[in-house]
Amino acid sequence: MLSFKEQNCDFTLGEGIKEYNEYLVLNDKEVLPQLKDSSIVMDHDATHVIFGLDTTLEEESLLDTWVLWCCSYRLSHLMTYSKQPEIKDLYKKLCLFRNHGLSTRDTVDLLGYNSRLDTFQAVVGNWLLPKAKSIANKRIENANYLDSKLSLINEIKIPPRPTNYKIV
Repeated sequence: MLSFKEQNCDFTLGEGIKEYNEYLVLNDKEVLPQLKDSSIVMDHDATHVIFGLDTTLEEESLLDTWVLWCCSYRLSHLMTYSKQPEIKDLYKKLCLFRNHGLSTRDTVDLLGYNSRLDTFQAVVGNWLLPKAKSIANKRIENANYLDSKLSLINEIKIPPRPTNYKIV
């Protein structure tokens, strides 16, 4: 288990990155070389530590989405990063996920996911959505009632409610 995934880990970022790279070597995964004039690989490795992410397909796709969309890089750096063998492999697997793991109509290469609503979820959604406004208003009414009654108890301090917001 990677220590930096623990909630109360006291590693520095540098120690976490070192542990992450050692983990890659122990598990026969490639440690990506740092790119010239770019911090994208270091940023990628650092986000593993910061967010406590492993190297599973799901966690890598979360991480790469963060690195590529939430950080600033020159297009040439992103293109160089995308040519790394592990990134190409990840892209191929993500394309398989898009088609539920099927490479052809009859060939499953990767266990995929089908995230459509099932019938029960659709029934609940159809019943709940028209009532959402009245449910929210009732929750606000209940909260105001509780605030008024609990504020009468000296040992309880009700936090202030922001104005111009509906807190449900």
